[in-house]
Amino acid sequence: MTLNTILSGTEGRTVEFKESPGKPFYRTISAFANTDGGTILIGVADDRDIRGYDCSNDNVKVIADTIVNKIQLHPLIETISVEGKNVLKVVVSKSAVPIAYEGKYYKRVGNTTREMQSEELQNFFLHSSRWDSLTGDFTADEIDADAIHRFINTAVASGRVPVPDEGEKLADILKRIEVKNIKV
Repeated sequence: MTLNTILSGTEGRTVEFKESPGKPFYRTISAFANTDGGTILIGVADDRDIRGYDCSNDNVKVIADTIVNKIQLHPLIETISVEGKNVLKVVVSKSAVPIAYEGKYYKRVGNTTREMQSEELQNFFLHSSRWDSLTGDFTADEIDADAIHRFINTAVASGRVPVPDEGEKLADILKRIEVKNIKV
């Protein structure tokens, strides 16, 4: 999407104008990452009036550091000149994992940023999380032994895990290869 296209339109599901960064800006980054991605222009009013923004290295560094430290994202950030004024363009990609800002998850609904409610958030996690990244406290008896043996055989074949000692118990193998959250 070109800058002219963005500025000729209105705010929507993938476009947001902000006069300055603040909590609403960071919530919008979370929402874009959790929805379809999008572009935020800092220094542009809701009515598309170009106000400009101080895009000094210090200001851009503070914004980039806040995004990385509080949201764990690395969007494209660039300074552009519009009508002789500096505007900060922040392009956020859709994330493969749910993204929170200050412990809350947001989404885009039309041209608004909305906090996800509990049932919606539960569904969001179910549909967007990779099951292999979810963990819990389990005992060795609660885990499918055949799946563990296939895992160990694959890991041994790839050279990532040493060959188990003859007669070594499954629980001992898991402990030795430092599988976490397994109570032995």
